[in-house]
Amino acid sequence: MNQTVIDYTYIQNTIWQMKALHPVIRVNRIGKSVVGRSIYAMELGRESAPALLFLGTFNGRDCYTGEYLLSWFLRVAKAVTNKEKIDGVPSLELIRRNRIVIIPFVNPDGR
Repeated sequence: MNQTVIDYTYIQNTIWQMKALHPVIRVNRIGKSVVGRSIYAMELGRESAPALLFLGTFNGRDCYTGEYLLSWFLRVAKAVTNKEKIDGVPSLELIRRNRIVIIPFVNPDGR
């Protein structure tokens, strides 16, 4: 992600590009905002495992948490795709036992 102004179209494109590059990512539309924008959850890992849930961008003044979560999630997805370690832990082992869920933009209208 870069320091340009992030708009909703950019957010959607980024989410779907990440999914296209890393098929291990699951993307679900979990609701709509007040003005009708889709709210997305992104997942990695075993679907039946309890979720580690990370949420970002709750209000319009929050400029960074959603972008940070997407960047972090992309790092994890790349490690899984490339069968690399994450901080010394084999990424494939991590996702076999766990499920990571992010909702990077809880409030896409505010962003």
